[in-house]
Amino acid sequence: MKTRTEQHAAAFGRPGIWTWPDVNAARLLANKAIDPKRPRAPTPDETWALRTAIRPDERHRFRLAVADQRKCVADEQAIVDPMDYWTATAADREALQRVLVGHAYLLFKRRRIPARI
Repeated sequence: MKTRTEQHAAAFGRPGIWTWPDVNAARLLANKAIDPKRPRAPTPDETWALRTAIRPDERHRFRLAVADQRKCVADEQAIVDPMDYWTATAADREALQRVLVGHAYLLFKRRRIPARI
C-alpha cells in the first residue's frame, strides 16, 4: 500500500505528500492486483463479488447470538448494568468476535494476533 500510494502521489507531482485520493487509488489497485505468490487465487475484488449475501434469518440468528454473548461476557467479567461506554464497547468487541468465529464469518488462517501489544 505504501509503495502504491507513493507512486500515485509522485505521478501527480507530490512525492512524499500523500492525500486521501492517493491512498484510495492505491487501495483500488491492490484490490485488483494478482498475488504473485498465488497467481491462481482470486483477487480481493473477485472474492468480494463471489460472496453470498446473508439471508434475513441468518442475520436474525446472528443478532440473537450477539445478545447472548454480551450477557455471557458481562457475567464472566462481573459487569453490572448499566455499563459505561468503554466497558460496553469492550464487551461488544469480545461478544462480536466470539459470534463471528462461531458462525464461521471470521477465520484465523495463522496464529491469532493479540489485541494488546
